[in-house]
Amino acid sequence: YRRGVFVSFHGCSGPDVAGGHAGYNVTFVPFDASGSAGAPSVFANGFAGPTADHRNVSKAQYRPNGLAFGPDGALFVLDSVKGRLWRISYQ
Repeated sequence: YRRGVFVSFHGCSGPDVAGGHAGYNVTFVPFDASGSAGAPSVFANGFAGPTADHRNVSKAQYRPNGLAFGPDGALFVLDSVKGRLWRISYQ
């Protein structure tokens, strides 16, 4: 995951809709040697909950909104609903 950026998608703030809204994930966007963005891909998902209906503001269990890296390369994801912090590391 070098030469790219991680983006947290907090989810929609609009009214509830059947099937939920997009977002509620962490996405990686790669950059090529010239600095042009490539195709984004979902890196971490499932924050809102187990069903599509959880991807609505009134039902979302967690909403990722902050990202940081630790000195060991771990990615930290902060949630705005309950204040949970996830540490994602590699082996």
